[in-house]
Amino acid sequence: MELTKTNFTLTRFLVVTGLLLTQQACGADSDPGPERELSSVSSELRARVGDSELTRMSAWLKRRYTADEVAEKFELRNDRFDCIPFASQQSVRDLVAAGLPVALKAGPEMSEDERKAFEQAAGDDDEARPSCPEGHVAQRRIPLTELARFTSLARYLDKYSGAELDPGALEGANNRDYATAGKTVTNYGADSIINIWSPSLEVDGDHSISQIWIGGGSPGTNQRQTVEAGWRKATWLGDSRLFVYSMGGTQTGYNTTGGFVQTSQAVALDSTFAAYSSAGGTQQERRFTIKKEGDNGDWWFGYQGQWIGYWPRSQFASTGLQNRASDYKFGGEVYDIPNANNVHTKTDMGGDGSFASGGNKHAAYQRNLSVYKGDGVSTTLYDASDVTTFLVSSSKCYDMQLFANTANAWRYWIYFGGPGWSSVNCPNAQ
Repeated sequence: MELTKTNFTLTRFLVVTGLLLTQQACGADSDPGPERELSSVSSELRARVGDSELTRMSAWLKRRYTADEVAEKFELRNDRFDCIPFASQQSVRDLVAAGLPVALKAGPEMSEDERKAFEQAAGDDDEARPSCPEGHVAQRRIPLTELARFTSLARYLDKYSGAELDPGALEGANNRDYATAGKTVTNYGADSIINIWSPSLEVDGDHSISQIWIGGGSPGTNQRQTVEAGWRKATWLGDSRLFVYSMGGTQTGYNTTGGFVQTSQAVALDSTFAAYSSAGGTQQERRFTIKKEGDNGDWWFGYQGQWIGYWPRSQFASTGLQNRASDYKFGGEVYDIPNANNVHTKTDMGGDGSFASGGNKHAAYQRNLSVYKGDGVSTTLYDASDVTTFLVSSSKCYDMQLFANTANAWRYWIYFGGPGWSSVNCPNAQ
């Protein structure tokens, strides 16, 4: 059913009422409240942040969803997840409030070529990954102690929902470094197999990312819009996590704070991975896909051959991503916080800190680079044969190498990486 302003409140009420009956029958204790309360924060953090700011942080967490909306809960490694109704996720509530209809629906039908391509991913997804009941999605339970690592809610939201910059717009600005390959060309999405690392980060606040960018609108202007997906490691999040991100539409931010509508009951965004690549050892890989089915389709995110959810086209402008994209990119990003002397941090861009020349088992990589092209009605997945080096913003700190060999199983691929600071080559922040 499509959700609109007129039926959204009633739908959410009916779903929650049904959940209350289920919880009472099962005797489940799914209240996420204690982790949102001021009492969960140490006296040291309370003194640094202050009670008034902590109160704002607690209120923001409580607005995400209520305890009554939690049908089930599960733990995945060191995180707790709550299963809430589709209609209760923040993105759906925000989009409907903006007058944009949203529906729980299936993703685009995959062609035989797509299915074969998705089977190329070397690693299976997490064994025995928990799943939510039908019609529900998993939301990571964010503890107040995570927000309290920042001095204000605004600073946390800068990181959590709105800090990303587009590599096509700024070169190394705001302490961000990029190593990307791509092309300015009309497209309907992209696809690649990415090796998963948990790279070294030096300073609290740093992060390292490997991802796909799909962009529309003029870079460096307020018309610029992007949808993005990959893995990111941030000091306040622990190991690397699965993420999606969007910028410039009606919502900007990570996961369901950024206008992304999750439909899958089986995959939890913002979750860690079961295993990570090791230096000189086994490489853990996952397949990431962003696809739009023609001009009138929505932007769908696929992970390991499953459609996880979508960004509704209606939240984007006709000059941006509403109909199609104008460029695509693959690669890595680092955000580093320099010290008082403007010295770059020793934060790795994926990999084990090796530059691209370290190659397989040391550098970060994305392989089988592919792009969706079409006629406005249907789209087809092709090799990204037009891909070129797009942006390496600080080659003495991080770099990238692009390869093409259609006789090789990887066909088109990139290595990228770097250690950040060195006394000779990368002494200063950008």
